[in-house]
Amino acid sequence: HLPLLSILALHSNNLDRTLPEFPASCPVKEIYLSGNRFVGTIPNSLVMLEKLEKVGVDSNQLTGYLPPRLSPNIVQLTAQNNHLEGTIPITFCELKNMDRLSIQNNSISGPIPSCIGNMSLLTHLNVDDNQLTGEVPPEMGNAANLVFVWMRNNKLSGPPPRSLS
Repeated sequence: HLPLLSILALHSNNLDRTLPEFPASCPVKEIYLSGNRFVGTIPNSLVMLEKLEKVGVDSNQLTGYLPPRLSPNIVQLTAQNNHLEGTIPITFCELKNMDRLSIQNNSISGPIPSCIGNMSLLTHLNVDDNQLTGEVPPEMGNAANLVFVWMRNNKLSGPPPRSLS
């Protein structure tokens, strides 16, 4: 146990097996585990760390669902290029500090939650290359700080919302 650990950067290696469990007392603020060969699901103990702000688990071989709850301090979640499925949890909309959500190139399905428009600090949203359905919610236009929105290669339908123009 490293009581002063703030950043854990193990990205771009050949680490494998499942993602490690983290004790609740772990003080880490940033965890980068991208570009490895991790399998299995994203453990709740990882994304619920009290001080955690940034987590990168992209470009692994993770399966299962996006975690239903994240630490309220999360500002950045990158989980692209895995094998995740299920829907975008509506609880993500409660993350008032979130500025970057990158979950492209998975098998995420269902609609884009309209409450994403309540994420006032969100600047980057990338949901490319999934199985998302339904219309793009017009409420997304309420997320005034959105700079980049990627939604290519899904099963979205209907007209593009005027609120995004």
